[in-house]
Amino acid sequence: MKNSLLRPALALLALATAPLATRAADWIELFNGRDLTGWSIAVEGAPVGQDPKGHIVVRDRAIHMYADTPTDARGDFGVIVTDKKFSRFHLTFEYAWGPKKFAPRADKLKDAGLLYHIANPNERTWGIWPVSVECQIQEGDTGDLVFLKTSAVTWLHPQPGTAPEGQGSPGLLPEFGGRPERCTQQHYAYVGRYPVYDTLEGWNRVDAIVHADETAVHLVNGQVRSRIAKITDHTGAPLASGHIALQLEAAEVLYRDIRLRELPEPLRASASTLIFTPSPTTRSIPPQTLTITNPGPAPVPFTVELIGRDPARFTVTRPAGSPTELAPGASAEITIARAPAVNAASSGPAYAALQIGPIDLGAFVLLSTEPASP
Repeated sequence: MKNSLLRPALALLALATAPLATRAADWIELFNGRDLTGWSIAVEGAPVGQDPKGHIVVRDRAIHMYADTPTDARGDFGVIVTDKKFSRFHLTFEYAWGPKKFAPRADKLKDAGLLYHIANPNERTWGIWPVSVECQIQEGDTGDLVFLKTSAVTWLHPQPGTAPEGQGSPGLLPEFGGRPERCTQQHYAYVGRYPVYDTLEGWNRVDAIVHADETAVHLVNGQVRSRIAKITDHTGAPLASGHIALQLEAAEVLYRDIRLRELPEPLRASASTLIFTPSPTTRSIPPQTLTITNPGPAPVPFTVELIGRDPARFTVTRPAGSPTELAPGASAEITIARAPAVNAASSGPAYAALQIGPIDLGAFVLLSTEPASP
């Protein structure tokens, strides 16, 4: 995939995300910068826990995949996996590509990945692609979705022929008009073709914000790339927790600054989707009210941001004296209305969303003028 092909789409789909909740005391270092304490290794062709060819090294406070592997050697695939399980979390890390590629992917895009909700990595049957959700790390495709014997709802592009070129089925964020689809490894196993937010030179930042089996959002260099909801395993059971892994897949890659913040329940909205259509009798479009509640143990900023394709097509009103943050157990209301159409172009279907509170602790509510959500 060529970045230049996606620049127009990037300009159309770029969006401002709500600030991340980043209290320093809440973060833990998953990688200590010195060794792989807290992680386990699995490399193909070797017993779990062993890396006989030395594909994985720690150097200069980074985990360096294939640093010393000769270029004519095979790039055995593998993963490093956290010893601990996590359920609700905000994970952040940086990665950078090295120059080397290896067989069997010497002629392919440089590829790696972030896996999460891995259920049983210690059974020695997990392999290098365990049951998990993958946030793709690949040239031009970082943040794409891969379902490894798992399933989730995500949003697909309603007009695939107009989607950017690239790999997999074309996805589109719901706030831009994506249509919901439950994806599995057998059906829409790979969803991508989003705008390109990663760079091929230097360090890139990935954020994965995961709330049990409820939702996950992937950000690349501060931009929302993909969303999923209603995560299940291969049996259809809710998949709410698991281990986290970083892949090596025959391309030299470095990982650093791997940190995680465990999260409480996020803000809850009284509805996940608001659809604004005319009344069949009066043809008017009444406003709708949302109640936002904080079920967590600490105050959460009560900010409200309209994002997506058509934010100007909606208005948000907060009552006088509305709080700036919601205390534990507290609730507040906001009212959303459809803005009047100002021209013919603003009278068609509209798509947007509300980000209420910070992106990792807030509520996300879809807004549309036609049904578009599960």
